[in-house]
Amino acid sequence: MGRILVVVEGPTERASLQQTDVAAQCFQQGFSIHPKVVGKPGHKGGVRSFERVLPEILAFLRQEPQAKVTTLFDFYALPLADWPGHPQSAALPPAQAVTHIEAGMAAAVAAALPNLMPGRFIPYIQLFEFEALLFADPAAIACAQVERRVAVVLGELHRGRRKTAARASV
Repeated sequence: MGRILVVVEGPTERASLQQTDVAAQCFQQGFSIHPKVVGKPGHKGGVRSFERVLPEILAFLRQEPQAKVTTLFDFYALPLADWPGHPQSAALPPAQAVTHIEAGMAAAVAAALPNLMPGRFIPYIQLFEFEALLFADPAAIACAQVERRVAVVLGELHRGRRKTAARASV
């Protein structure tokens, strides 16, 4: 079974990944999900600087060479000045800014680990405040937001797994 390691913003995100259909869907696709709150034990959550997040992402990637690593941070209140893609992302509409920051995160990780196999790190910034989604209609949110992103991430993971298998058979 493959592992997905998720660097999350706080305990709400961690609990939601562990106790919702996201974990079950990942399991059905052959992955176990393992969220970790960024920062020192006991940290209550909240957006951190990218300087503090990057070492945790890199540690996950180094510690478990077969695992996939992703993130779950809210775009709302993200300290943009410190995250990759700034200042360009500040001038973009929010959805485009998120995509731009995610691309910057991927580039920063690739620069720090030049031999990283493509597809092992899949950055994710949640456009809307995650906790606010908990007060919305759960079924609608699960179908429209979380499950859609899980499907995208799982698709990327499976494409990466097929490429790895193809390389191993050569």
